[in-house]
Amino acid sequence: MTLIGLFRGAFRETAGNVPLVAALYGTNLVFASVVALAFRAFVAGLPGAGSLEPLLKDFDMTLFFDFLRTRGYAIGALWQVVLFMTLLSVAVNAAGSGGILVSLGSGSSFSLREFLLGCGTYAFRFLRLLVLTGVMTALAGFALIAIAGLLLEALSRNGTSEIPVIEGLAAAAVVSGAVLMLVVMASDYARVLTVSTGSRSMLRTLGRSIAFLARNAWGAIALQVVMASLTLCLFALFLLLAEVLEMNSSMRVILVFIVQQAFIWCRSFLRVMMFSCELAFTRSRLPSAGHAEIGVA
Repeated sequence: MTLIGLFRGAFRETAGNVPLVAALYGTNLVFASVVALAFRAFVAGLPGAGSLEPLLKDFDMTLFFDFLRTRGYAIGALWQVVLFMTLLSVAVNAAGSGGILVSLGSGSSFSLREFLLGCGTYAFRFLRLLVLTGVMTALAGFALIAIAGLLLEALSRNGTSEIPVIEGLAAAAVVSGAVLMLVVMASDYARVLTVSTGSRSMLRTLGRSIAFLARNAWGAIALQVVMASLTLCLFALFLLLAEVLEMNSSMRVILVFIVQQAFIWCRSFLRVMMFSCELAFTRSRLPSAGHAEIGVA
């Protein structure tokens, strides 16, 4: 199956599975609402929250340094909450992947019960996989930082201008982005293989995922690049619309809210489509996964 055929089939499958996209959209909406309310309550309870509010509405470096000098402890507490919520969001998304893959792989019409069972069945396995990929990312990051440090030191010592240093930083950023993309791909295909084969050993499954990517590198990378480009274009469009629609009237506020919900819906659609592409790609390249019975065992 060609990549164009994969995208066409994944788009048709996702467009025909509106209840699954709606379930993912509802889950994201509820989680985002809870996080927003908790974050707002935390900020309101901080000492000196009144002086922090202008930073959250319109960031200004002068205000930031003034606040950091007078109430730096509040910034530290705020970053801790942001980090915790980010990790929680990643964990919730990882757990929800099981429901998406089970619903896509079952071949039957969408069932909310099946979706929730899939989330619950694979949640702990995917959380363990998340820890493994986190360790892999940290090790790769340490290695890249060490290599980049040595290269930059050599460039700054032997060079007569700042251009080689800037080029070195740009190259390091590109390599870091590529490594991060490969880690994300390994994690995604490990989830697909887990649900397709019923594996319980995440370390072995992650190894199989890396081996699968090594054998099918170009197709998997092309698929990932196209889907990532679509996501970035969607995000850029959202930022552009949010900038144009300034919230200076009730109608503008309603329009911005509609745009935000449309963005969440489209992001949910692309996520389901991404897993549909990866599932079809895995089945086309790995016959054993294609004939496995997908369920919540």
